[in-house]
Amino acid sequence: MRIISKKTGLQAGAMVAVAAAGFGLISFSGNEEAQANSPTAYSVKGFDTSHHNAHPIQWSAAASAGYSFVFQKASQGTGYRDPMFAGDFAGASRAGLMVAPYHFYDSGTGAAQADHFVRTARAAGYDGKRAACRRWSTWRRSAAGARQG
Repeated sequence: MRIISKKTGLQAGAMVAVAAAGFGLISFSGNEEAQANSPTAYSVKGFDTSHHNAHPIQWSAAASAGYSFVFQKASQGTGYRDPMFAGDFAGASRAGLMVAPYHFYDSGTGAAQADHFVRTARAAGYDGKRAACRRWSTWRRSAAGARQG
């Protein structure tokens, strides 16, 4: 199942980069090094959660503190479901936060991973009407199993 076309995905990525630069969320020097602004420069606040965070997360306290969105790890590869995702999705949604589930790209074909992500997100109540994203990391495991990168 193809979620979006390659062309549409590239166009969307380019639009996000241009919009972020236009709003001053990121800036570029003459050496093409991205420089992030101070966190206090942003009017919108959000954060990222996964099973690595301490739980339970106090979703209403986060909303009261001015956070308006959260990226939540839903899945990884073709078989892993974050065990905290469904509960975190429900809690953040009840607190009025905009929830964007994300998929950690790992082993397996892109199509199989996309299918796994969609099934996982939908099972938690995600309707596809809000943003979703994919995370790509450059780390890998050595032959001995140690994390590198």
